[in-house]
Parts: sequence; C-alpha cells; structure tokens
Amino acid sequence: MIKGVIYKLVKTLFKRLLGLRRHKKPRQVSQTDSETSNVTATTPAEQPTVKNDDADAFRKSIGEWLMNYRISKDMSVYKVAKDGNIRIVQAQSVESGDTNYTINVFAGYLKGCNLKMTFTEGLGQ
Repeated sequence: MIKGVIYKLVKTLFKRLLGLRRHKKPRQVSQTDSETSNVTATTPAEQPTVKNDDADAFRKSIGEWLMNYRISKDMSVYKVAKDGNIRIVQAQSVESGDTNYTINVFAGYLKGCNLKMTFTEGLGQ
C-alpha cells in the first residue's frame, strides 16, 4: 500500500515537473512581474499553467506524507537526518515544505527513512 502511495506521489510530481519544462515560451519580464510571487508561463492550450503556489502546495503535501510515514515507523527526525547524512534542519525542511530543498536533500531524507524511489516508463499512457 505504501509503495502505491509513493508511486502516485512521485508520478504526480514528475508530471508537474515535466509540465513546467515543456513548451515554455520566453516572456517579457516587467517591473510588476518581478514583484509578484507567482510565475506563469505561456503554454499551449492543452498544457496547464503552473504557478509557484501549486509547487508550494505539492511540496507541503509530500512533506506531510513523509512526516506521517516517519512517525508511523516510530523514527525521530534526528535518526532520519543521521541515517540520510543530512542536517536535522534539512530533514525538517522536507517535512514542513516551507522552503525549496535540493534533490540531494530529498534523496538523503528518503535514505534516512529507508524509502526507495523507482522510475517506470510507460505507465498511465
């Protein structure tokens, strides 16, 4: 069951990430654009526009799931950080989802929880 949940989270993550990278057209940056927190991209009609708020919500939902998983396995943040070779602050950052973190920190968190990420080609098409 946990593998299925992780698979769905990772699949959704990569769909959103790939959606951000495809078909981006350059846009004019104005003074008002640099002052706003939402970043939009001009995309074809079939591609959804993704804003930073969407990424924030997704990062928080992943962090919440990972924290619940860690708690269900009776692991402390300290143990996850130590086993994943990351700092405690970084492990807390992954769980809170308040800040961006690197893929290395995310991989360290997964290692600390003894979770593995698998990529599969051709599912859902």
